[in-house]
Amino acid sequence: MDSQNVSSFLQNRTTNFTSKLKLSADKEAELSAALTVTAIISFSGALGNLLVLLVTWPKTAARKSGLNLLIFQFVAANLFMCLVNIPTSVFMIQSQRDGLILPMGMCNYTQAFFTTGWTAVN
Repeated sequence: MDSQNVSSFLQNRTTNFTSKLKLSADKEAELSAALTVTAIISFSGALGNLLVLLVTWPKTAARKSGLNLLIFQFVAANLFMCLVNIPTSVFMIQSQRDGLILPMGMCNYTQAFFTTGWTAVN
């Protein structure tokens, strides 16, 4: 395969998977509302997690109890989910809806974000 065939193959492969969604006006409004609500809940969850992190931050030896560190670790993982994984999924849905063709290398970054987030939570 020469370079021209490879590039046309990659372009055809990319455009096949990133075609714009054909939604009715009602479904488009519903999807936009769902994405907006998801983003708002995600960022308000991030603010709540930041407040809990400040409360459980291990400052002194008395606050370094096992339960306090466990809560701190859980909230830190949850904060990562609210700040990285959920907005990334919202961005990917919006780009699919709008027919945005993302570069092939973007999959590596997206997969790294999701894998890191789910590994931290588990």
